Amino acid sequence: MTYSLLWLPAVLRDAGLEVLEHPGWQTRGHGDMGKVQGVLCHHTCGPLHGDLPDINVLVDGRPDLGGPLCNLGLGRSGKVYMIAAGKGWHAGAGSWQGVTDGNSHFIGIEAENTGETKGPRAEAWPDVQMTAYMRVCAAIIAHIGAGVGMVAGHKEYARPLGRKDDPSFDMVMFRAGVAQLVANKPVTAPVPHQVARSGAVNIDGLNVRSNASAASTIVGVLFKGDKVEVSGEVMNGDSKWLRVANGYIAARYVDIAAS
Repeated sequence: MTYSLLWLPAVLRDAGLEVLEHPGWQTRGHGDMGKVQGVLCHHTCGPLHGDLPDINVLVDGRPDLGGPLCNLGLGRSGKVYMIAAGKGWHAGAGSWQGVTDGNSHFIGIEAENTGETKGPRAEAWPDVQMTAYMRVCAAIIAHIGAGVGMVAGHKEYARPLGRKDDPSFDMVMFRAGVAQLVANKPVTAPVPHQVARSGAVNIDGLNVRSNASAASTIVGVLFKGDKVEVSGEVMNGDSKWLRVANGYIAARYVDIAAS
């Protein structure tokens, strides 16, 4: 049988998002959804590279939990993957705004990100993905007629509090961005992973890396005096890395402007 979220791809496409429909999504679910009251945001904790390498896990589940594990997947590219029109096992025990059955009443979004902020798997959120995340949530709550307060992070919903830590960004700032989109205004506040600072490179030949690691691919070179806009920071062991327009640079080689 087909399940009730058949409206979802069209709503997201109308919001300007690229939607990819995974085969069989219309009939996939642990039974049908109840009344959709909001959105529950997650990160996958999956591999460091690839757009949505966890898609088979989201569809088929894990040894300890059968799939589908969500309704939507969100790749690092900002592409949205339609996983299930029915209920996904994504919420677990919890409560948000009076809703205690998140699987039945929240559309679950699993966004590809390691969720780690330190060590070799540390990952900042790409701007294109974060913007798409907010646009997905804004489109859904506008369609169902809910307020922005019905966009929750798994870490906010899960009980006991502290049981979950996803997603790894500030949900208050995230909801502020969603609210601006619902009001048909451009997002003017920094997206949640951003630090929004300016700096100047203090050495010649500073490598821009594809990720926050000296072992990652060199994607550019900066020179002393070059200005950079810093949109985030990540710790890899004892080393701090800064997210800039084209990748990551070691923080010790950048002088941050006084605010």
